[in-house]
Amino acid sequence: MNFIKKIQMMFKRTGTDKTIYACTIFLALFGIVMIGDASVGMSASEGSDFATKNLLKQCLFVIVGLGFMFLFARAYKTRRISETLMLVTYGVCILMMLTCIMWTINNSHAWIKIGPFTIQPVEFMKLTLIILLSYIFGVLPDQIRISPRLSKEKRNKLIWRKAVVCVFFPAFLVVFAFLICWKVQKDMGSGLILFVMAICLFFATPSQYYRPFKIIGLIGVLFLVLIFILFHNFFLKSHQMARISSWLNPLKDIYGTNYQIINGFVGYTNGGLIGRGFGNSIMKFGYI
Repeated sequence: MNFIKKIQMMFKRTGTDKTIYACTIFLALFGIVMIGDASVGMSASEGSDFATKNLLKQCLFVIVGLGFMFLFARAYKTRRISETLMLVTYGVCILMMLTCIMWTINNSHAWIKIGPFTIQPVEFMKLTLIILLSYIFGVLPDQIRISPRLSKEKRNKLIWRKAVVCVFFPAFLVVFAFLICWKVQKDMGSGLILFVMAICLFFATPSQYYRPFKIIGLIGVLFLVLIFILFHNFFLKSHQMARISSWLNPLKDIYGTNYQIINGFVGYTNGGLIGRGFGNSIMKFGYI
């Protein structure tokens, strides 16, 4: 009972959004159950205890993840995460992403393999960028004040300093992480997630300082999308183009590149919108 009261007091002190916590915990528990159910289909090839081991491993990951979630939420709310720590964490994530070059999994260098475990550093980079960009966009513009009483020369220097710190520096962090994902890890998908995530954080910031930059940013994003469409052959490789082709033509090559999509349609046909019921799926037995 005392433990529950401590948890409640922690929420009350930090003012955290309880709905986000509830949704996160619910989705994590739901995912664990679904992974355990899906793992039953591989028990024949991986051993009878495969589902249990996989379930326990996922439970461990969720417990560790929830612990870090509470820790970061509390530390960020009480401003115990310093600028230096955030930048050091970003640097460590970059080094981890570069270290992935030592391993090749599924034709990419996106994982670090340690015994039976694999770690994907870009997942840590996502959290790091969210915290770092939230701090830059939400705090720094108000900290760098430009007084009208200053001389024109000093005022211009502060204007440029504010632009560098609040606009160009975070843009460099995001672009650099994207290039590491794209060119080093051969994982453009994760790089695009980082890029889109940073754009959403930028446009969501309420600071009036970013209003003119948002207009420039919107034009820049539209320009990049146009360049990507016109020169997609330069950015995308053959297997990536095959995914787009599968999306546009799902009934083509049903035993090759579209095998997963076709079996997904079969599963939906057999189970309908709500499925066949918990534990009654047949698609997990080697079909998907």
